Amino acid sequence: TKVCTDNTVEPLLGVSVATAESGLNPKATLFNPSSNSIDRGLYQWNSLYHKEISDAQAFDPTQATILFCNAVKAGKLVTYWSASKPIWKKMLTPELLVKYNIA
Repeated sequence: TKVCTDNTVEPLLGVSVATAESGLNPKATLFNPSSNSIDRGLYQWNSLYHKEISDAQAFDPTQATILFCNAVKAGKLVTYWSASKPIWKKMLTPELLVKYNIA
């Protein structure tokens, strides 16, 4: 949560998305046969759609969280984590839903 705080993102948001995506397992992987890609780490960074993110970054909790925070600040929260949104959205307070413009 300190990484989120240091990067001006609400910690509950980071924990909620990571819980929905990986069950808070920084070594989590999911193979996607249709795209021959792998979702990696806490935030399940996809190896095809996020080629700029190395395995080392994806599997490192600090680096993965910094990348998550950067994506949130760039307005990519719902775009990148839309599949798990029904799960992580339920974990957020009404104030955070408004703050991050989550419908």
